[in-house]
Amino acid sequence: MTRTRRRPFGVMLLAVLFLMSLFSTTAFASGVEVVPEEEPAFSEEPVQPSETDVEIEVIPEAEIEHTEHSFNAVSWSSLNTVEHEVYLLCSVCGALETVTEGHELAFSDWIAVSDTEHQREKGCICGFISYETALHHDDDGDFFCDDCGYQLVQRFSVTIPAYLPIAVSETGVVATAANAQIINNSAGTVMVTDIWISGENGWSVVPYSKNMASEKVDSKQIGLMLNNAATELIGGDNTAVLSLTDYEWIIAPDSSLPLTYDAVVSANSYPIEGETVLTLYFVVGWAPK
Repeated sequence: MTRTRRRPFGVMLLAVLFLMSLFSTTAFASGVEVVPEEEPAFSEEPVQPSETDVEIEVIPEAEIEHTEHSFNAVSWSSLNTVEHEVYLLCSVCGALETVTEGHELAFSDWIAVSDTEHQREKGCICGFISYETALHHDDDGDFFCDDCGYQLVQRFSVTIPAYLPIAVSETGVVATAANAQIINNSAGTVMVTDIWISGENGWSVVPYSKNMASEKVDSKQIGLMLNNAATELIGGDNTAVLSLTDYEWIIAPDSSLPLTYDAVVSANSYPIEGETVLTLYFVVGWAPK
């Protein structure tokens, strides 16, 4: 009798699975072709781009040049009595800066503001303005301020003739002096503003236009013409005021005004010598400026 040895089913199944696993692994390994690794090849020939390639332009880095600012003053603003602020603009890049500086003052001419002082304006380009006041001074001794020209000393000196001689001949011809004059020694221009005449020693002032031929002898009448100004209206106090034309009676410094005169005199029965017949009063002052 033959004995049959039975093996467990589980052991047989495990053996079959193991064999299948070995077979699969070997088959996979035998189907792989191993290609040896090659080194990359380099060529010096230029590579032509294809239609799908993108060209990249490499731009070299730009060089930057640095220079100093070139500032110019464009405006000024006053800060106080001694300083102003200057606005500076660079003509290259347009940069703006400010700096503080002292005023640069410009001065006007001196102008007299009183008998003792004169004044001038001082200003800066920034708009600052102030005024400086100082005393007159006369270093050269000409009686005028050296800075503003103001007449410092009111030196008034006018010489009037002490007398104006009149001589009348027997035939009634009147003779007068040819060198009579008013002399101005003042520091400025003067002007004779008034002249009036009064009779003396019994003599009466009459109009210069009066005809003496019809007057009584020894009536002591006299009329006067002085530089075209004649006796006209006679006052009750035996005085006459001459009508003066202003421009004819102005006398510049260190000059003179000639006096030409004439008279009409009534006849006398006896000679008269050295007698004062008229007194003339001259009013002289500074000429208007």
